[in-house]
Amino acid sequence: MIIMNNNPLLDLARVEDLTYIQEGKHYGVFKDVTIRSAFQPVYCLVHARMVGAEGLMRCVTANGQVVSPLEMLFTRCHSEADSVLLDRLCRYLHVKNAISLLPSPGWLFLNVSPNIVIAGKHYGAFFKELLQHCGMPPSRIVVEILEDPSHEEQQLHKAVDYFRELGCLIAVDDFGTGHSNFSRVWEINPDIVKLDRSLVVRAAFDARINRTLPNLVDILHESGCHVLMEGIENESEAVTAISAGVDMVQGHYFAKPGHNLETEAPVDALLRQSHIQYIYSTRDRASFLAHTLKPYVEIFNGALIEPTTRSFSSAVQALLGLPFVLRCYVLDGWGKQIGTSYLPAGAFPANEKFEVFANGEAADWSTRKYFRTAINAPHQVQISEEYFSIPDGNMCLTLSVACRVEGKLQVFCCDLKWE
Repeated sequence: MIIMNNNPLLDLARVEDLTYIQEGKHYGVFKDVTIRSAFQPVYCLVHARMVGAEGLMRCVTANGQVVSPLEMLFTRCHSEADSVLLDRLCRYLHVKNAISLLPSPGWLFLNVSPNIVIAGKHYGAFFKELLQHCGMPPSRIVVEILEDPSHEEQQLHKAVDYFRELGCLIAVDDFGTGHSNFSRVWEINPDIVKLDRSLVVRAAFDARINRTLPNLVDILHESGCHVLMEGIENESEAVTAISAGVDMVQGHYFAKPGHNLETEAPVDALLRQSHIQYIYSTRDRASFLAHTLKPYVEIFNGALIEPTTRSFSSAVQALLGLPFVLRCYVLDGWGKQIGTSYLPAGAFPANEKFEVFANGEAADWSTRKYFRTAINAPHQVQISEEYFSIPDGNMCLTLSVACRVEGKLQVFCCDLKWE
């Protein structure tokens, strides 16, 4: 065997020696194990079609025993050279098999360990030559960076730089667990962030996470990343992904990993049904809001017939008699609170932890959306989205309206406790 810097040369020819073709599919043999590719499709929610697939290992011994990828790495790789060879063999198989399966310009998602990639430079060139050999443009490769505590930052950035300079896309995998967080996103600046399945699972029974997911996706979008939700296993989780605003989905609900990519016809129906369920849920919520808030809005509209300090005072007294009211208050045209807040007689018990925020007199609420929307559309009652209330730590929504009172622009507000 050719020796290079005391390391075996594990180039394209060496890897190809470990492969064979059967019924048009490429297989590999590593130690006593046969390796084949399995692909799980990735679908774009907006376009309702497959835009790529993730390449996965399927390993079986000569006696039919299934071996997990981790077991392959830890029990059959006895040296750095073994690990590099296994990694290159898997990438070879995935690229070779994907060529005939993925419609152009669909992406091929590949899992990559930074440590193994950096170690690979001592064993000869490989990946660039593989892509050129197969006629696969680097722009169709999405490299999923696999992380663990043993990775050195320098190794991680070297691996990312290598694939980015090659022309590949970079993805951060399992966002929301372990080391995958915003710090990692800002450091790596990936093209795609894959949200871990644990997020969509927890969103099903934790209202806080369900409320937070859309904001999380918004921040990732503002960071310049496309967002993929992985691990979708049922329609409810698909609706959660749609509600969160992710760009792509992946999971058993749409297609299980397979030797061949499944047809898109049934998936198109599943995506359409999920969108329909999402529309129904938003319509139901809008209808619920309109019905529940009707008496509050009527009081606001009554105060607008002749907007004066007296009409606002009467509206406050009427509102304080309705359920869910946390407080009423008035802002000037710059968003500064005029006087203290008006509280209902049976006010919700104040949270002692947030008592420092209780007095709102002269507070500046100009950054709040309910103030800005009211200022931009005078004499129209505005209903905010749910948000976290500073004064008492509750989730609430705010009704607001802007109008001129005695020649001065004011904004009349009412906060409702809204879990």
